[in-house]
Amino acid sequence: IMKTFKPDIVIGVGGYVTVPVILAAHSLKIKTFIHEQNSISGKANLFLSKKVDLIGVSFKSSLKEYPKEKTIFTGNPCSESAISSKIIDKKELGLDRTKKLVLFVMGSLGASKVNEFLVNTMKLFNNKDYQVLYVTGKKDYETIIKNRFPNNVKVVPYIENLPGIMKNTDLLVTRAGASTLSEIIALNIPSILIPSPYVPNNHQYINAMDLVSVDAGLLMEEKNLDSKELVNKIDDLLTNDKKLNNIKKNLKKLHIDGSATIIYNNIKKLIDR
Repeated sequence: IMKTFKPDIVIGVGGYVTVPVILAAHSLKIKTFIHEQNSISGKANLFLSKKVDLIGVSFKSSLKEYPKEKTIFTGNPCSESAISSKIIDKKELGLDRTKKLVLFVMGSLGASKVNEFLVNTMKLFNNKDYQVLYVTGKKDYETIIKNRFPNNVKVVPYIENLPGIMKNTDLLVTRAGASTLSEIIALNIPSILIPSPYVPNNHQYINAMDLVSVDAGLLMEEKNLDSKELVNKIDDLLTNDKKLNNIKKNLKKLHIDGSATIIYNNIKKLIDR
């Protein structure tokens, strides 16, 4: 295919399927670029780093894993997409514009074990002076919606433009995937991170620690989940402007402007040289 198509560049973003493709490009002397989204690098990207022409990383902590002379800190292109997303009015989702919003989201398909915990946790938000938007994921929604929830808790299966409602969110409770963290940093949203323990090399925990270690977010591990403790953390953050502002200030330090543009410009330079 490459011999027929004659691409100017071949780009890989991790995963075992990229290895033979990038190696084929290298053998044909076609320029190659790989991008690592997570704090801890995957085996495919580490293996390919010896062969490729240029490497981009989402987190500064990943820079040390790759050859210095051909590695650049680009951030994650999801951040640029999040910033340009259209804001969603709370009213569109049946929420009160005047009340603070806590958003719970565990991915498009949700996370069954965490959802079991969250269904019970939602009962503790009764009579709180803020509102909760609970995105269950499509997989578990039909089962979850059969439960009764407090009036200030809105339950939905999925939101197409999640960054749009994130822009109207005061606190986010979520997993710690690379794309999610890039959106949190780009949109400057305080978060409580619950990393998935079911991923290779526990990389979501390490992703989360990039924020937690600089006081730019809070962490709760799935094995230690406790409903009262989680609600107390939320109450404490929403009533402590000093703590919230400090998290936002530290998130700003992690932000890199124009990640997608940086990647594009470096790829263009690589092709032209």
